[in-house]
Amino acid sequence: MWQLLKQLAKFSIETRKFWFFPVVLALVLIGGFLVVVQSSAIAPVLYAIF
Repeated sequence: MWQLLKQLAKFSIETRKFWFFPVVLALVLIGGFLVVVQSSAIAPVLYAIF
């Protein structure tokens, strides 16, 4: 997993695609958030939103 992130960072720096960092960060944060709240009582509400 870390190698993939390193390769993506290297690619985006070499090709000067700096917009790529916020997109990946947002996807990772949303995914992590959904994994954390999966077992809580808030899960049905969040699944209805997304």
